[in-house]
Amino acid sequence: MKKWLLMSGAIAIIGSIYIFIPAKLTISKTIIGNCSIAAANRYFSDTSKWIKWWPQNTEGIFTSAGRDTSFIHNGYAYKITGVFYNNVRICIQCTDDCNINSNLRIVQLSKDSVLIGWECNLPTGNNPLKKIIAYRHRKEIEENMEAIMKSFASFIEEPANIYGVNFHQTLSKDSTLVTLTGVTTAYPTTAYIYQLIDSLKKYITSQGAKEINYPMLNVSKLNDTQFKTMVAISVNKALEGNNKIIIKRFVPWKMIEGDVHGGTHSVDKAFEQLFNFRDDNHISIMAIPFQSLITDRSKEQDTTKWITKVCAPIS
Repeated sequence: MKKWLLMSGAIAIIGSIYIFIPAKLTISKTIIGNCSIAAANRYFSDTSKWIKWWPQNTEGIFTSAGRDTSFIHNGYAYKITGVFYNNVRICIQCTDDCNINSNLRIVQLSKDSVLIGWECNLPTGNNPLKKIIAYRHRKEIEENMEAIMKSFASFIEEPANIYGVNFHQTLSKDSTLVTLTGVTTAYPTTAYIYQLIDSLKKYITSQGAKEINYPMLNVSKLNDTQFKTMVAISVNKALEGNNKIIIKRFVPWKMIEGDVHGGTHSVDKAFEQLFNFRDDNHISIMAIPFQSLITDRSKEQDTTKWITKVCAPIS
């Protein structure tokens, strides 16, 4: 009698395993990231950049060249097997004999948000024990998916991660500018730039006015042999100007701005990224972008210590 009860109980348990654990388990997770689709895609479709946002753990990250790149997270290996438009195919390796094909996708929700989704089907087989093991893997895979996608979303939501500069929108309070322009046959030297700035400072002092912000700078290439340098300083009152110094008046305007550390090359790279930020966020620049010279470059010779604010007025 007891044997029959044990057998009946075992049959019931096995039966319930077959009933509640189907032959295939569907695993699907989604998360929202607050970032434009164009910006997010730079770190999604280019899998060589995944190392920048992949969640770190004590196991580390293991990569190899090309599409055979693999990453490790919580004991699972994630091997990239295909990269398509807004879709990356990943083979999730649970154990030596458990490989699951999955799709990680990204789609646009709005101009500044994306939906990140990851899905796969996990076969459970016919063996009751393997079904239980597969069911345990399901929970771990879901948790890993969520952790990996959250790591990606957190990364792309920080402009400094995407662009190397923490760009943000602000409102300029500069309403009156004194400006001076010069033309040179080579890129202007620091000495030349501050010669123009010093001319503005002397004029401002002579007119009984006060500077109310850092000097502004814009350098543009006119042709193969000429560069135009424009400097400007914001002042606290309206002035008349003269035959060289031009006065410009503005109502307060919106700006994109971000701080950059480094010399001319770093500033040029920051402007490239500023234009990427503009395009990614569908922003219109309404006037000439410029540098705000926070560091007095005429006094600081070490360019690595220069701080420059790159700015662009927007509509």
